[in-house]
Amino acid sequence: MLALCSGCGTVLSHTATDAVVGPYSGVRLDYHLAVSSTESNPDFPAIPWIIPFCIIDMPVSAALDTVFLPYDLFQHQPETPPSSDTHK
Repeated sequence: MLALCSGCGTVLSHTATDAVVGPYSGVRLDYHLAVSSTESNPDFPAIPWIIPFCIIDMPVSAALDTVFLPYDLFQHQPETPPSSDTHK
């Protein structure tokens, strides 16, 4: 049971190259997996048995995502264009 509550969504979202990125990516990944598992999608087949694992993992992923929040905000801040200083 401990392995089920490990924050897998957060770990996957921070280590996989094609995963969800940004703040609270683990919770968003868990949600996406749970919702996608109920739909028929050729790119992501329905896996209804994964829904309970996603629900169990969400609170732990939320806690871990909160720990990673400063890092995620820093890493995923929008690019700001250089300001044009016209005052001379």
